[in-house]
Amino acid sequence: KVGTREDQAWLTDLFWRQRLVAPGAAVAALRALRDLGQLDEAILRAAAEGADPDLAREGLQAAAAQGSWDVIHGHVAHPRWEVRCEVAAALRQEGGPSAVASLQGMLAREQVPLAAEEERAALEALGARSGP
Repeated sequence: KVGTREDQAWLTDLFWRQRLVAPGAAVAALRALRDLGQLDEAILRAAAEGADPDLAREGLQAAAAQGSWDVIHGHVAHPRWEVRCEVAAALRQEGGPSAVASLQGMLAREQVPLAAEEERAALEALGARSGP
């Protein structure tokens, strides 16, 4: 039977062992754990903090899907611009004053035009001003 405790333990172990050496395998484990409803914040944070942008984006998407907004807010200054774009998309999904404040801070610091465009679009979608 898929979804047993043994499956969950194996997938969790796979994620932790592969996240630094084989991010693709870690992404697959993360997706499987998400499908089983077994993602905890430690895994989400580890995925989002990773140097691999695909793993980081996957972790942020999963965090947003389960409403783990503190994981999202914890990565507004991620070193990868592609990941900051994912953070902006998640903050757009969250909405509210906290999301707007984080997006405004991101936009004020942003150096990459494509990321700034995503941040600005998220702010506009939330009905907030993106600058002076």
